[in-house]
Amino acid sequence: MEMPVTVIAIYRPPILLNAPTIGEPPNDLMKPSGDVAVALSTTSPLYPPNAFDGGVVLYEVTLDEGGRVTQTRGVGTVSGFESAARDAIAKFQFRPGTFRARPVPATTYVIFAFRPPIAPPLEATPGDNPYKPAPQPKTPGSVITFPR
Repeated sequence: MEMPVTVIAIYRPPILLNAPTIGEPPNDLMKPSGDVAVALSTTSPLYPPNAFDGGVVLYEVTLDEGGRVTQTRGVGTVSGFESAARDAIAKFQFRPGTFRARPVPATTYVIFAFRPPIAPPLEATPGDNPYKPAPQPKTPGSVITFPR
């Protein structure tokens, strides 16, 4: 018996903390098929503290008849991102797949793309906006002083 498969892709923006980002959240472009398992809620993974670069991971996720995650299997992983991806998948909630109007186990694939965070400048003080451009001297050779 062939069953439809769900593929979910989540791009983790290059921010240091899980804070709101600029722009609007993604929207569903169309209503999903009635028999495919659908993610009702997803969680963006935290950026792993031991990772030094970006990466993409792909997980095969097995769901039971209730839409609960029963197994995750790394299909394509990058060292350092596995636990962050698994922790995020564990928080997902799914509507189960159906066959002839009855809930059935299903398989879904989840792709996470990680970009390394943009770190604030080292001289930033608490309360400064690290993403605000630094002031520029008005004349060549001017000295800029920052309030403490």
